[in-house]
Amino acid sequence: MNLSKTHNIRSLKSKNEIKDLLASGEKVFTKFGLIFYKNEPATNYNAIGILIKKRCGNAVKRNHIKRMIRSFIREYAEELTTHNRMIFLYTYMGTISYSELKERYLKAIQKI
Repeated sequence: MNLSKTHNIRSLKSKNEIKDLLASGEKVFTKFGLIFYKNEPATNYNAIGILIKKRCGNAVKRNHIKRMIRSFIREYAEELTTHNRMIFLYTYMGTISYSELKERYLKAIQKI
């Protein structure tokens, strides 16, 4: 699945790739969880993964959060292209709005 066809961003699907990024990638802490990032010069496309813990809510809530994060990725694809591998690990259990999520993630991306 492509997260953004215009910016050539794909989703991380390989279990080995996800494990490698979680083990050796750099991380930034946010209110909603962690953002892991890494730059691999051997690849020519960006890959982003979204991981949400099951304890964050039922399937409807988790899918809503995934849709909000995907929307953020599409909206700010230019800022996310500095590193070609990223994982958004969401662990927050409360309710959030898109504007709050966008504000916190933008601050975290600017730290990178």
